[in-house]
Amino acid sequence: MKVLSIVLIGFLAYCLLPIAYCLLPIAYCLLPIAYCLLPLASCLLPLAFPKRDYVDNSNNNAIAS
Repeated sequence: MKVLSIVLIGFLAYCLLPIAYCLLPIAYCLLPIAYCLLPLASCLLPLAFPKRDYVDNSNNNAIAS
């Protein structure tokens, strides 16, 4: 079983390596664009996920008198 998994991993690596080799120049071209957009993303991230005001409900199991 272990030999089969090693052969399968080797076969997948052999098949996927040319695809990765073709996509590498595309990634290399897109890297400067991503680098420019990084500050914009860091500014917009707090707007997308604002901080919430959590109410302290530590006494919610108290018996009402």
